[in-house]
Amino acid sequence: MAAGGLFLLGGTLSLTSTVLAWWSLRNPGGTVSFYTYNIQTSGNGASNSSSYAAAGLGHVGGMYDAILALVVIAGILGVVAGLISLRNGMGRGSPSRKGTVKRLAIATLVLALFAVALAPAMQPWVLHQTPGNCGGMSAPTPCASFWGSETVLGNSYSWGAAAGWYLALGALIVVVMGVILWALGRDRSRPAPMDASMS
Repeated sequence: MAAGGLFLLGGTLSLTSTVLAWWSLRNPGGTVSFYTYNIQTSGNGASNSSSYAAAGLGHVGGMYDAILALVVIAGILGVVAGLISLRNGMGRGSPSRKGTVKRLAIATLVLALFAVALAPAMQPWVLHQTPGNCGGMSAPTPCASFWGSETVLGNSYSWGAAAGWYLALGALIVVVMGVILWALGRDRSRPAPMDASMS
């Protein structure tokens, strides 16, 4: 039953991560944040949103479209796995649903892992492929690393994962804990094998 609660929590956290920024660049003029669905800039008391295409970052937008799909599917599968597992734990589900919970939990785990790994692995490369993004900055730049900082002409820049990415990572860890608990509970519930000499 504890595993079901963890699957449910992991799925909910995963879905929640889609409404928070996954990456941000802080500079003297303000902050640029990458969400799974758009870019938001803030500074001098003003805030503005734009699509990736309008900002000339269509490739980055394509990557975040893929991340959004992965995270939403992982979240839904995690919630469904949690609900089925909790229902089984209350004695209302059928034992045949254990295989379904296992498949859903593993699918949630794989999709969440891929989404969390995709942003830091691909975003610098995708930014590098878009001309004009990191001009004027020596290494390190956002085109070379997902996390970093740099000073250019006395101005400090820093960038890295934001709340959405960390929440998705937390969701992944919660699902891993659920899978471990589920596996341990399953192993404990197996009957001990009969001694061959007794048959």
